[in-house]
Amino acid sequence: MSVHPLSGHIFNGPVPHPTKKYHYKFANPYGSGDVCAAGLIPYVVRSDGTTWGLFQIEDMKKPEGWVPAVAMFGGKVSTGDRDWRATAAREFAEETGGLLDEYDICDRIANSTGQSALSVYVPESKYQVMFYPVPTEYHDVVEGLPDKYHQTFKGNIVKWSRAATRLLCIQLLYDPERGWTADQHGGELPNKVELNGALSRLMLVSLEMPV
Repeated sequence: MSVHPLSGHIFNGPVPHPTKKYHYKFANPYGSGDVCAAGLIPYVVRSDGTTWGLFQIEDMKKPEGWVPAVAMFGGKVSTGDRDWRATAAREFAEETGGLLDEYDICDRIANSTGQSALSVYVPESKYQVMFYPVPTEYHDVVEGLPDKYHQTFKGNIVKWSRAATRLLCIQLLYDPERGWTADQHGGELPNKVELNGALSRLMLVSLEMPV
């Protein structure tokens, strides 16, 4: 049986995590493991054919301490989430500081039934991740978020919700040997585990496709 990763009707509601207090999960029908968190990589294919993803910069714990790192949007399943798509959409709305509230982008994400190949499971962190092709009418809105976010929050963060110091657009590149990478054009920031896991598991050669 073929199961559609972006279709929500196959999921039951979230259930308490068996070992982590106040944590919830969805049973994963794909046979890959439970979904304890969900993430989102919104991307835009520009008129010149290049593909750009929207990411955030937040701290990551390393042996030497906390360091800035590139992260996708996402977080843990909440008891009120209908399915993992709703988790990803809620986290995206929160982590962009409510700057998308006047648009229906997050609603579209929560109800997305696009290509199954645009969803991957990252077992090392029990993340289900959606690569979301931003509708053409919202390209300018999404690509303008880094500047708007900076102007609004000035690098300040809010613990447990908006943890990013800034947002940025990074070009997504495909290499036949390495797969997908987020090219920082000389930047030296590390990627978080979930982001590397999602990029390495994306099997599509091109993201310029209808969904």
